[in-house]
Amino acid sequence: MFHCYRIATKNMASIIKIGKRWRAQIRRKGFPDATQTFNTKARAQEWATKTEADMRALKYQDERIISDMTLSTLIDRYTDEIGQAKPFGKNKTAVLKSLEITLGSVTLPNLTTDRLIDHIKNRSAATPTKKERLAVSPLQLSSPIWAAHH
Repeated sequence: MFHCYRIATKNMASIIKIGKRWRAQIRRKGFPDATQTFNTKARAQEWATKTEADMRALKYQDERIISDMTLSTLIDRYTDEIGQAKPFGKNKTAVLKSLEITLGSVTLPNLTTDRLIDHIKNRSAATPTKKERLAVSPLQLSSPIWAAHH
């Protein structure tokens, strides 16, 4: 016999019993639906509470959103949205252009620290620490800014 019980938490998550397992499901405006299945109700509630907290703090990032996004797309979006509000200087513009030429076709899940460091080592115009800062800023800003605008 198949049993399905729904328990709504005080936040946005629903904890649903399906057979012997528990499914946590979160639906929140501005975010894609998030669902995970667990062996225990406590684990489902724990995951839901953490995921909801991350969403409220704009720390939540659904990997499906960036799975097909390339660094070039991210740089274009960063330039359009952030660069309009605060125009970039010559150094940042040059670094972003260099990143786009060298790593633009790489999808974000495949953009590793090693790839960025190799890129930085191969550039000689600026000091590595400054290049690291400039190269990482679009990646740091994209998650919290765009998490609420999907």
